Amino acid sequence: MFKRCFLILAAICLFSPFAFAADIALPHEFTAGEPAKASEVNENLQVLLDAINSLQSRVDNLEKEVLAFYKVVFVKDSDIWTMRSDGSNLTKLTETGTASAPSWSPDGTRIIYTDSAAGNRDIYIMDQDGENKVQLTSADNDEFNACMSPDGATIAYIYEYNGNNRRLWTMAADGSSQQEVLAPVTLNATYDTITFTNGWSTDGTYLLIQTSAPSANYKDLWSVNMSNVSDVLRLTDASGGTGGLMESSGLDSWYENTIVFNSRSLSGTTLPIVRMDSDGSNMEVLASENNVFYNNPTWSSNGAKICFSSDATGVSELYIMNPDGGEIQQITSFGGNGASRPDIY
Repeated sequence: MFKRCFLILAAICLFSPFAFAADIALPHEFTAGEPAKASEVNENLQVLLDAINSLQSRVDNLEKEVLAFYKVVFVKDSDIWTMRSDGSNLTKLTETGTASAPSWSPDGTRIIYTDSAAGNRDIYIMDQDGENKVQLTSADNDEFNACMSPDGATIAYIYEYNGNNRRLWTMAADGSSQQEVLAPVTLNATYDTITFTNGWSTDGTYLLIQTSAPSANYKDLWSVNMSNVSDVLRLTDASGGTGGLMESSGLDSWYENTIVFNSRSLSGTTLPIVRMDSDGSNMEVLASENNVFYNNPTWSSNGAKICFSSDATGVSELYIMNPDGGEIQQITSFGGNGASRPDIY
């Protein structure tokens, strides 16, 4: 669509007399009422075709520049890496071999992530170049899967008391004021764990979380008002007649009024990417293919792209696509253990 829009504009400009006079020097001018030689017409047409080809080249270069505009952080071989979304500037940021779940700060200058290098899983933050790593949590239990609020003031994360007893906690961006916010039984007595955080609403009012049933056979997505945690809304219903679906998502899965997530039947072999409105309505499949898993979709900071991982090639690689599911592009080809858990800025 991007190219088509440009070509339409180009055609308008190219066939405007003003554009001809200002930008294109035609080798032959014709006077009304006088016959034109075929060779002269062909030469003029060739000039126009050359101009269109030149414009197409500029459009292609612009698309490459736009693609390179985005920064992607992801997991590869249990370490945190970054790159531009065109595959350039590939950089390894950690060396522990135990890191996971990276996400960008709202301004794109820092990365929050989980690492178990000290024993238990803890939450860390570092600059976008990997410098100035700071451990934010150090409890005897696991703390993981953190994401920062849009104003940069609060980090939401999961605290695991024992086994599957996982609860929602928050802390200030510097690691202070750590506190429990929500237990799963508050949402529904049939749930025993809050599995993941999946991103804040754009205005910072709500947090998207994932819960799991005691059997862990199905999971659901909820929105939680972080100023009033009794204000919760169940967005998906993966139990009962829907066949025991599993819904999950990335760490930046909410943009304005739209949430993206992946969903599958436990007995199925397909894991599509689905979009829905922030109230759980208007679900629509964006990407789906038999025997292919699409994982952890996340929004770019400007809402123009969705980044995700997929095993379409047999290995988990990273991809981006438009918000309507169009123009899917593979952006890594690592092979081996591949790449996963992307977040795009």
